[in-house]
Formats: sequence, C-alpha cells, structure tokens
Amino acid sequence: MEVIGEQVDAIKRERVSMHFSPSALSYDPATDTHFITGNQVSIGPGAQPVRNQRTFEVRVGFRHYRPVITHLDVYPGTPRQPEPSSS
Repeated sequence: MEVIGEQVDAIKRERVSMHFSPSALSYDPATDTHFITGNQVSIGPGAQPVRNQRTFEVRVGFRHYRPVITHLDVYPGTPRQPEPSSS
C-alpha cells in the first residue's frame, strides 16, 4: 500500500492523466482468476500520449458478505497462462 501511495503522489506531482479502456475479459476457473485486458493511456503536460496494452489479473473473495480483492497483478500484454501442473 505504501508503494501505491508513493506512485499516486508522483502521478499527481507530475500532472499525469491516465485511463484504461478494457477490451477483453476472461476467466480461468482452475485458478478462480479474472483477466481484464485493454489499453492504458498516459498523458503528461506537453507530451504525446503513451499507449500500452495491460492486463489486470484479479481474484475476488468474500468476507462478512462483502467482496474483497484477494489477488491483484498488473502487467503489460495479454493474460499469462497458468503453469501446467505436473502430476
């Protein structure tokens, strides 16, 4: 949480605007993971927009009848495929 707070402060200080437009949603039942893929655009003062494909990897659980994010990973590109299990 501390690292995220520092990143938010840096974005505010540098007056960077960011937005994410999802283009694909997939689900892996074996790992109970949702994958949201789309384009992230960052725009700073006097600079050209920077576009990158990003994937948000999310697992959601429930505590006290409320949804809770139990896993969150963000990375460039398309969803990572789970490692095949060796049995």
